[in-house]
Amino acid sequence: MKWAAALALGLFGALVYAADRGALPEALYQIYSIPGGDKLGHFVIVAVLAYALNRAFSGRMVRLNENNFLLGSVLVALIVTLEETSQLFFPARTFSLLDLGSDFLGLWLVSWLILRERRIVS
Repeated sequence: MKWAAALALGLFGALVYAADRGALPEALYQIYSIPGGDKLGHFVIVAVLAYALNRAFSGRMVRLNENNFLLGSVLVALIVTLEETSQLFFPARTFSLLDLGSDFLGLWLVSWLILRERRIVS
C-alpha cells in the first residue's frame, strides 16, 4: 500500500504544481466550472490522499494534546493547510476557506471510516 501513498502524493504534488502555474488540464477546468465542482474536487482529492496515507501507515495513531489521531490524517491536514495557505502567494491561485473546509470534510470522512472499520474488525 506504500506505493499507492507515493502515487497519491505524487499526483497531488503534480496537481498543485500545475495549478500554481495556471496550467491545469482542461478537463479539471470543466469540472470546476460546474457549481460546487471545485469543492467536490477538493473533497475527493483529499479523501483519496488521506486513505492512501493512512493505509500506508497501517492506521498508526499519534497522540496530540491528550487526543489520538491517525498519523496519515495529521500529515494530510498539515499538507493541505500549507498548500491552501500558499495560494496567497501565487497570482494564478485563490485562497478559500471553503476549499479548506472541503479538504477537511474529505479528511474527516476517511478518518471516521477507517476508525469505524477498526472498531468493527477488532
